[in-house]
Amino acid sequence: MRREITRGDFNQVYEIYMDETVNPYVNFEIMSKKEFRPIFDKMIESGESQIYVLNGEVIAALAVSRFQYRLKHLAYIGAFGIKQQYQGKGFGIKIMQELIRDLRMDGVKRIELRVESDNKRAINFYRKLGFEAEGTHRKYMKRKRDPNFVDTHLMGLLLEKC
Repeated sequence: MRREITRGDFNQVYEIYMDETVNPYVNFEIMSKKEFRPIFDKMIESGESQIYVLNGEVIAALAVSRFQYRLKHLAYIGAFGIKQQYQGKGFGIKIMQELIRDLRMDGVKRIELRVESDNKRAINFYRKLGFEAEGTHRKYMKRKRDPNFVDTHLMGLLLEKC
């Protein structure tokens, strides 16, 4: 079940985003709960953050941004993280297929996301869903633990001809 994030989800969302398999690919470093609290509060305020719940447990989190006017047909997916014990077992594909279906039903014709060039697993994951690489943002992200900047790839999925 997918739903909007709430204040009561803090600990489980923190666990997802601070996991060593997820954190290198989100927009913030590993940090304490106290440091994460303002980020989490912004997630709630934006109204864009969602979670997936399985048997009462939050297993994944992501953000879906929608736009207006000339970009009304577009959705942007970011910060997709899934709990380590659910990775590689088909949950991610199922979650994304459901999200894509719901966005299509809501009139979205194009979905975009960014994926780090060193995240081969995610690149392959999104390709399986039909996303195509559309460009590279050179030296886009800098992780504290890495000496070099990381490129990110813009990937897009056309749901219908625009």
